[in-house]
Amino acid sequence: MKNILLFLAFFALVNFGYSQTTFEKTYDNGSLDYGNSVISLADGYIMCGETLDDVNGDFDVFVTKVDLNGDVVWTNIYTSLGVGDDYATYINETSDGNFVITGNTTDASGNQDVFILKIQNDGTELWNQTYDGGNTDEDGANYITEGESNTLLVCGYSYDGNYSDMWVFQTDANGNFQWENFYGLNGDDEATCVNETDDGGLAIVGQSYDDANGDYDGVLIKTDANGDEVWTYYTTGAGDEIFNDFIIDNDGDFLIVGAEEDVQNGDYDLLLENVSSDGNTVNYSYTFDYLAGNDEAYRVYSDGTDFFIAGYVEDILNDDLDAYLAQIDVSNGDIIGEVAYGDIYDDEFKDFDFTDDNGFICVGYQTINANYETNVYLVKTDENGNVANTNELIRNTDISVYPNPSSDVINISSIEGVDSYKIITVDGKTIQENELTSNQINIENLQAGVYLLELKIDKQVIVKKFIKK
Repeated sequence: MKNILLFLAFFALVNFGYSQTTFEKTYDNGSLDYGNSVISLADGYIMCGETLDDVNGDFDVFVTKVDLNGDVVWTNIYTSLGVGDDYATYINETSDGNFVITGNTTDASGNQDVFILKIQNDGTELWNQTYDGGNTDEDGANYITEGESNTLLVCGYSYDGNYSDMWVFQTDANGNFQWENFYGLNGDDEATCVNETDDGGLAIVGQSYDDANGDYDGVLIKTDANGDEVWTYYTTGAGDEIFNDFIIDNDGDFLIVGAEEDVQNGDYDLLLENVSSDGNTVNYSYTFDYLAGNDEAYRVYSDGTDFFIAGYVEDILNDDLDAYLAQIDVSNGDIIGEVAYGDIYDDEFKDFDFTDDNGFICVGYQTINANYETNVYLVKTDENGNVANTNELIRNTDISVYPNPSSDVINISSIEGVDSYKIITVDGKTIQENELTSNQINIENLQAGVYLLELKIDKQVIVKKFIKK
């Protein structure tokens, strides 16, 4: 199990006046299991996703409730949604104390439709309905939320015969269809999150294919109360930009998370973008490259004061993906603190929620063997991102490497407690290592490029990136 803090101290929400239950657990329903969404409740946590039916060879939707210790209270697998693969993408609580789940289901013709499933707190199914975007081909849903008058609002995509469009539709509280709207350009488009705004309109994020440049642009759409576009903001980067989630911050601006392609390095970096409330100004567009691999944020939330993101980062030193949780400074996009979690294979967080004890509950998947079999991965942390029985977090705010870039030497601002160092290429090869006896390291013999400096302090590792000119 890994629990590594890199670069900065983690969350500043420190409260030692009470103890918190933490755990790190996996759940196995079949050879392939994925957790996609989770909600914190007073008496436990409820999560949804999909599990492979190893007998029939297709995916089914599951919903699992666990208690505050992560022990299973009940698991229901819903096989009545479709005849083929079914996937649950998001779960939300409704004002009547029940839950709605959305996702994708396969009909008898092999086409993919959207479903809404409503269940009680004990998992009993109240109703389910499927929805077709108007064509016989594929439709999908990414998000569901309750709107005014207990309506249900869903977003995703719908194939129009040539391309997929961003698709948003609304039902009443019983799932009866009310209206739909389609958005996008001339290529494949997809909506990943939608929410009502204070003026009665909608805010929608996703991505849209730019035919002119041959890449995907992140898109933010603001509509009026009728669903008509008031304004649309597109990103303009040289590679793909993906918008996965957003919240509206304390200033009324849109804080959006996702990923952006680094066309020079050929990987994806975690993307934080802050767009003004009128869509006219990009307050900042910040990308973060964890260890020179692929990184992405799936979800962003705020507790009213602090802002947090979850997703995955690529650990090129161990050649795997790690589940990831971080706190950000919403004013400038800086990452204040971060923790990576997981085992020796790929792990991701797809969703998270705040818990009543100021901690975090995170869900995703964990790859358990070299055959790429997966289990649902559920992690409950304390307010600092800690999980019981893991190494203590290193607080290294004062450690910096300078000058950066450098042509001959790099200096380390503090070497207190540092035992040794390694210099590692971005593809994971160690090319220089030694004990650290002074705060200066000679890099004259290195070729020009980007490197990682790994500093070992007891059992912990701090990694800094530097550039040799």
